[in-house]
Amino acid sequence: MDKTIKLVLWLVFTVLFGTGPLIVRFLNSRADQHPILLSDTLKSGDLFIVGAVIAADAIGKVLGTRHVPPNPPNRTYHFKRLARIVCACACVALLFTSSAEFAQVSGRIDAKVDYNSPNVVHDSIAVFLCIVAAGFGVMLLVED
Repeated sequence: MDKTIKLVLWLVFTVLFGTGPLIVRFLNSRADQHPILLSDTLKSGDLFIVGAVIAADAIGKVLGTRHVPPNPPNRTYHFKRLARIVCACACVALLFTSSAEFAQVSGRIDAKVDYNSPNVVHDSIAVFLCIVAAGFGVMLLVED
């Protein structure tokens, strides 16, 4: 299968469908008398969970593939190997960041403590986009 098709399928089925519950929640509220804003959908930190799952998927793809070095190893091989390591490390760091952020937000929500919801919305979008970028890098480098 062509690499472009694999990347598009990953973006659609992993990223877009992964955000499906949030999209459906937002769209369902549009029929209510007082629809919620997109920021209200994101302020509970659920996008952190979606991002963590996407990061974990990318880490699994890196660990689940085996690349045989050419004989002799060339610069392209070394560059791809280094890029795979960088993307995988970024996914690991973002997985922990996303999990820690969600733990803080959900703990505050459960305790009914005030929290800065605009920051949660901003941070969840920023971390999510970074995860998608790192995951996309993994997909580019792993799916040969």
